[in-house]
Amino acid sequence: MGFRNPFRMSVDDKTGTVYVGDYGPDAGTADPKRGPAGQVEFAKVTKAANFGWPFCTGDNDAYVDYDFATKTSGETFDCDAPKNTSPHNTGLVDLPPAQPAWIPYDDGSVPEFGTGSESPMAGPVYRYDPDLDSSVKFPEAYDGDFFAGEFGRRWIKRIEQNPDGTVAKINGFPWTGTQIMDMEFGPDGALYVLDYGVSWFQGDENSALYRIENAEDGFSPIAEVSADRTSGAAGLKVAFTASVKDADSPDLTYSWDFGDGTRARASPPPTSTRRPAPTRRPSPRGTPRATPATPASASSSATPNPR
Repeated sequence: MGFRNPFRMSVDDKTGTVYVGDYGPDAGTADPKRGPAGQVEFAKVTKAANFGWPFCTGDNDAYVDYDFATKTSGETFDCDAPKNTSPHNTGLVDLPPAQPAWIPYDDGSVPEFGTGSESPMAGPVYRYDPDLDSSVKFPEAYDGDFFAGEFGRRWIKRIEQNPDGTVAKINGFPWTGTQIMDMEFGPDGALYVLDYGVSWFQGDENSALYRIENAEDGFSPIAEVSADRTSGAAGLKVAFTASVKDADSPDLTYSWDFGDGTRARASPPPTSTRRPAPTRRPSPRGTPRATPATPASASSSATPNPR
């Protein structure tokens, strides 16, 4: 109890701890007759408890008992012993003590969080699996770290924790997308991030699902494929072209799979980033796919977008 708007949350399967991104009210400034300015928080739920709202917020900053009918202010609420004396209350009057937020913030109150809008997205806790055979899983050093997202400020932070669960360190994390909606570690140990984009309720070119890999053994090449024609009557001849970028290996090999059992391989000069495939009639049963690979066997693939 005691959350105002717990919009995004996650569960650490190892400990059962629930991490919550809770949104606060829009009050721009504190008012001695009403209470603190609006703030948001990352909360940790380790057991049933009262997390304060509507009596207290953040690090147990108390609101004032305000009468909306008479527009008069009463006493400040007691976060250690809050009482629900509303005439509409059908439950407890004496409530459990309010729990302070794990990480409350507003504006620039947490230097590592920067400034801007306040929109916390509680991401996952990473759990390292030594038995998982995956070249993209995150390192053991990140085991137990919480990944926090910020929708409006557009960042991801890796938060290390002390043995007692308090914050040890807030680390930056590479992210070049836009507004983070959700995050989850996949069965491969990579981090999957859902980017909302910047257009409300309709999606745009920034809306995407990203996979963030641990590139300890080298980056995977990024492949793009285009076709000079994407629609037409049966018998249409199409020329396909692959464009590839790779951060750490110029020695790429390429393979084409046309989806009908036909394959082709090519090795362009080191200075070339584009490689055409033979002009051909695509099979209605298959989808052309280009796959570049590095000497370390890192690879990716791409297909053209047919109409």
